[in-house]
Amino acid sequence: MGGDIVNVSITPVGGNTTHAHVIDNTDGSYTATYLPTVASPNCKVLIQINGTHVVGSPFSAQVTPGPTNALVSSVYGRGLYDGVAGQPCTFTIMTKDTYRNRCTLPGDQFSVTIKPIHSLLPELQTFLRKYELKPHLEDNEDGTHSVTFTPEYAGFYVVDVTLGSQPVGDAPFMVCVSNPYVAFPPTLQFTPLVGDATHAPPEEASCPPSRDMVQVLDRVLVLKSESLERTGGRPQREYVHAYKLKSVMARGNEKWRRALIRSQLPSVAPPPYRRVCLALPTKILALCHADTDGDQTQITEARTLDVSDPDADPVAGWTMLQLEGKAPKALDGYAVAMWEGKGIVLMSGGQIAGGATVSDVWMLSLPGTGSTTAVWRCLAEWPSSVFSGEGMGERRNHSMTFRPGCDKDGKPHAQFWIFGGRGSDDELLNTLFVFDMEEQAWSQPSVVGDAPEPREHHAACFVAERYLAIYGGFNETGDVLDSMAVYDIFTAEWSTVTGMAARAQHRLYERGGTLYAMGGVDASKQTASSIPLSAPMNLFSQQACLDFEGNSAQAVIIKPSPSLQELRKTWTVECIFYPRMRSQSPGFQPLIVKSDGGLKTGFGLVTSWLPTPALKFPTGRITPLAPESVPPEPGPWVMFFVGGMSLPTMVGGKLELHAWNHVAATYDGAKLRIYINGAAPVESESSEPLACIPTVDFPADAPMTDEMAETFHTKGDVCIGGIKDKLAFDGKIDLCRLWDVVRTEDEIKANMNTTYSHPITQHLLGQWTFNEGSGETVVDSGGARNHGSFERYAGGVELRRVMSDRGTIAPYKSAAERYIEEQYDKLHAWKKKFHADNGRAPGMADMMLAGPEIAGVARRLGEFGMEFHGFKEEKPQTPAPEPEPEPE
Repeated sequence: MGGDIVNVSITPVGGNTTHAHVIDNTDGSYTATYLPTVASPNCKVLIQINGTHVVGSPFSAQVTPGPTNALVSSVYGRGLYDGVAGQPCTFTIMTKDTYRNRCTLPGDQFSVTIKPIHSLLPELQTFLRKYELKPHLEDNEDGTHSVTFTPEYAGFYVVDVTLGSQPVGDAPFMVCVSNPYVAFPPTLQFTPLVGDATHAPPEEASCPPSRDMVQVLDRVLVLKSESLERTGGRPQREYVHAYKLKSVMARGNEKWRRALIRSQLPSVAPPPYRRVCLALPTKILALCHADTDGDQTQITEARTLDVSDPDADPVAGWTMLQLEGKAPKALDGYAVAMWEGKGIVLMSGGQIAGGATVSDVWMLSLPGTGSTTAVWRCLAEWPSSVFSGEGMGERRNHSMTFRPGCDKDGKPHAQFWIFGGRGSDDELLNTLFVFDMEEQAWSQPSVVGDAPEPREHHAACFVAERYLAIYGGFNETGDVLDSMAVYDIFTAEWSTVTGMAARAQHRLYERGGTLYAMGGVDASKQTASSIPLSAPMNLFSQQACLDFEGNSAQAVIIKPSPSLQELRKTWTVECIFYPRMRSQSPGFQPLIVKSDGGLKTGFGLVTSWLPTPALKFPTGRITPLAPESVPPEPGPWVMFFVGGMSLPTMVGGKLELHAWNHVAATYDGAKLRIYINGAAPVESESSEPLACIPTVDFPADAPMTDEMAETFHTKGDVCIGGIKDKLAFDGKIDLCRLWDVVRTEDEIKANMNTTYSHPITQHLLGQWTFNEGSGETVVDSGGARNHGSFERYAGGVELRRVMSDRGTIAPYKSAAERYIEEQYDKLHAWKKKFHADNGRAPGMADMMLAGPEIAGVARRLGEFGMEFHGFKEEKPQTPAPEPEPEPE
């Protein structure tokens, strides 16, 4: 028995044949063993004996995917690299078996952990390390899992995805979360990516390589063809050069690697030179022109390249897509952008045959799983009533940028922002348009101030879902621009960023807290280096403040803790604020108070428009304890009270509206003092701008009673910006601090612009900077854990965190200090002119001969009483006190 030739093979539909290993059992039976590697619901099993099919051959068989293999599964999505505080971050887990077949059976138990490791705000570093973030994981029952998480604080987070004990894909990942009020800096410097450049893409002088550069997952991918062997004029070998982008928090031994792109079928050759590459979640999409010598053609091909396996070499070849529908007419000059999460490409404008410039917008719907058919559709063919508003008009060489992220209701954006280019009359443009696919409407955003310089062939991307950054391009004279125009979609303002290399015909991406510029031409219009440039954004200012609209339903509440309850003898309270007082109505507007609801006990800082009936000032001087005085000067005031506003224990000073003010007030058990912008107000002459209520003492003829002392202490909450349902502040508050010690004038002046970031600062009971990013929690960044909270929409008006434009508050200067500075500046200017005219520094005799004015100034400044060292001497100043060291 036995001895026959038995052949067994299995062939999946559209796949390669696998031959079985057949064993002759010598008893008339045969054992066939094969290992299928391609999952398919429809496979053909052929069995032949001595070259003849057995009855029923070929048989139908189904090969299902094997169990999920964490090492070959992939994780992708913007939420792995970028986020904005308060906005949902999402990413996807795609399951695969050992042979990279997509697993479709549910039941995989993935573990996702998200841990903060570094805050973008130093004062929140200690708090953020203890912050717990729980992601939401959903099994889509199609082989993918969706993960969503919403961070509330700006910083770097580590996202780890595991299956069992195995990391999935490239896990862990580093996510950079920015605050929604991040400020774009006035200068920005790009530097080349560092690392081993052995396999970096070769320099190419023939054309800018930017169209062959994309970012997929966490890598920069550059396609390069090498004309080693030509068939029909096209190169037959192509490589992909990859550079793994690491977070600025995780620099390591970065290097380029090169992999051959394998063409599995002879008909799928590398694309032509003229193509546009776009990034899909795990693939490269190439839109190709089949140009002939000297003639440009429309887009005739679309193909994808799977780059989900970062270590594969060679890379699986291109997959051709079957195009259906009417194709775009544009030959060149068009702009393309991906609609993230939708598998849709939008293409706008461009130049058609004959040289005409068009305004068409085309949509390419990419195929889903298991399909290779992509469909073109011209949106202009839709009913005219669908897309309302005035369109962008004819243009070419412009930019079109998809705005990522979600609106305040968590709904993903569907906006494409179009800027610049060249119009049909050959004029250079600087107009901005928005094409909203969900609203089905065109709109032109408002602009505050001047629009940027018109340009074409520039690059654009969104930063922190707020700023549209327009980098480089050609201006009207053909020069390559070396600046960036930035549009803030929240304030509708354009700004200019300088300090960058000149670039045009390039690409701009934002990923993981870093901006990347790739390809293009430089200032001399020569092909720029193929090594991308990078500029970190984590150093951007993330400062915010709370904007109080005078809504009495809103206030930040800090519940009394043991440390706050023990505040009975001495204290200092500080506040940096921007008063508006639009109503100018009488009454009190609390800044920071620890009091009962009626300001009858406790202490705090309040503003008011004086005079007000709420304050019963006696006649005479402003000090309430003095019997003969006059009413206070009308206008905006800030006041520090102890024991309630009904007692004569209050000091204050005149405020400047619509300006940032720093106010500190102290109480040492017997005396109240207030400092405005670092200086203690004193009784002033009419030339002094700082009106005041002088320091208050408790005189011997007004002894402290037990009843009065009891009003100094309260078990009430610490309230910032108002007392709920009673009093409200109108303006912005940037910082509040509370100390259990009396701070000196020198300490206050030296640290009025300081934010304490040490986890333990002695005597600091609370520091509230309002830089959390989102949510209704106000973190005490001073280390005492006196955290607060507020209701965001209480009273029907949103209490918003907005970008702080405070800057550095200059200390208040008296008239004498200002006079000395003016005299010094006058003498310094004369010395500088003398040196320019005579080629030497002036001496004492020169100053005496210069006239009575200069001689008098020099004498008053002590120039004649000391050895003169020339006009380069330093400006005489009273040494400022050093900032106090923070405890170890």
